[in-house]
Amino acid sequence: MFGDEREELLREVASLGNLKAVLHYLHGGVNVNSSNKVNGWTALHWSSHRGHEEVTRALLANGADISLVTSKGQTAADLAKTDEVRSLFGEPTVAAEPELSFVPRYLREPDLDKLWSVPDENAGKGVDALSIAKSVEFFRATAPPVAPVAPFPAAVAAGSGPAKELLVYLSTRTDDALLGSVFAEPDDTIETTVQRVKEEMVDLPPTFSIAKHTGKMSIPVTFNQYAKKTMQHFRGEVDAIVVVPPKSA
Repeated sequence: MFGDEREELLREVASLGNLKAVLHYLHGGVNVNSSNKVNGWTALHWSSHRGHEEVTRALLANGADISLVTSKGQTAADLAKTDEVRSLFGEPTVAAEPELSFVPRYLREPDLDKLWSVPDENAGKGVDALSIAKSVEFFRATAPPVAPVAPFPAAVAAGSGPAKELLVYLSTRTDDALLGSVFAEPDDTIETTVQRVKEEMVDLPPTFSIAKHTGKMSIPVTFNQYAKKTMQHFRGEVDAIVVVPPKSA
């Protein structure tokens, strides 16, 4: 298995809270600070955001860099969801953002083998089940007590509810065409969201229209619909924005 695939698996098992598998990959030489090429998330970002205290502690003990930021400039401490995990970074931080509307498939439909078991790819390479088990026991036995931290109020979005994150693609909904994402507040109109796309995305064509992609099909958004509320029009769980360049003359 190639290095980048094993790095992605490390991030996956970290997000699922599988301490045994995390230690397995770390003992196998996987880069603890590897990040996703699109969103910049590391295993530490995922374990912190998902509230997995033991996994977060293990990653930190194995050299995870707390200064690394996502594509949105967030550190693992910024994404911490529980007081226990926040305390591992030294000082309490602001509460994490609400759950993203786009959730990776391995979190929506977790592979139970990856959730509970240890991979066997390093069999015969000095990384055996006994050493992993000893590492797990070591982390659990030596983990210092976590001082209680005063709870932080949840972040409150403008308007009547939480903001919604919309992925933005150029021309087609493929991984290679992903430009990034924008957040739509409950009171935002489609026109406001389009303006936010223009301000926050790079490599956009000078002029463009947009379409709503439902995950199965792309539906053009007409100019007459720009006054509608974004969250009413893009209300599907996997709805995304596709930037459509003008057709060549």
